[in-house]
Amino acid sequence: MEFKHDFLQNQKLSWIYIILGILWILPSVFYDLLQDERVSKFIFFLIIGLIIISRGLGIPFEKLFGKKFIYVSEDRLLIKLKVLKKGIVLGWDEIASLELWPGKVIITTHNAGEQSADISETAPQVRHDFLQTIIRIAEQKKIDAKKHGYLNNI
Repeated sequence: MEFKHDFLQNQKLSWIYIILGILWILPSVFYDLLQDERVSKFIFFLIIGLIIISRGLGIPFEKLFGKKFIYVSEDRLLIKLKVLKKGIVLGWDEIASLELWPGKVIITTHNAGEQSADISETAPQVRHDFLQTIIRIAEQKKIDAKKHGYLNNI
């Protein structure tokens, strides 16, 4: 049993963002390069326009800085919900107990450490599938999992 979700995967093409990015760059070329002759101001607006165009092409800008994903397998649990912050990396043998809320996961390890992950901002279907996978693996591994809210029915 395995669950994977990459939050920074490529998305759909959006012509609105592409056109907006081009419209952002064109006036900058005319006013900053041709009239004011300020290259630094042009470079600033060019970078912003390229970021908008990359978003329109379906490439998340955050991919340049790191990863954002959830991965659950029979061996380990990886939760990295912020691009610039360290995530949770644990083997199932390190986990003593779990407390599962519809929007939060609290993990207690054998060395009395406690880590939590706020999953309330993820899409409802991703959150449900993730929690369902954790519950099934915890039952297989005989890990105490306290469920709250609608998770009591799973």
